[in-house]
Amino acid sequence: MQLNGIFITHVYGDHCYGLPGLLASTSMAGRAEPLTIVAPKGVGAFVQTTISCTDMKINYDLNFVVVK
Repeated sequence: MQLNGIFITHVYGDHCYGLPGLLASTSMAGRAEPLTIVAPKGVGAFVQTTISCTDMKINYDLNFVVVK
């Protein structure tokens, strides 16, 4: 709930596979503030695909900043 941002350094499973679960947990806990995620290309699509392929609901805005 107190996250100001999330930084993913590279797209290895141990760095990004848990991200959808973390986002879902904070949403279920009542987060309403937008969250910025700074990550390499592909992470935003990974999260959006996970949301669209599951019953996952995110009740706040996600702001993706793509870095190389």
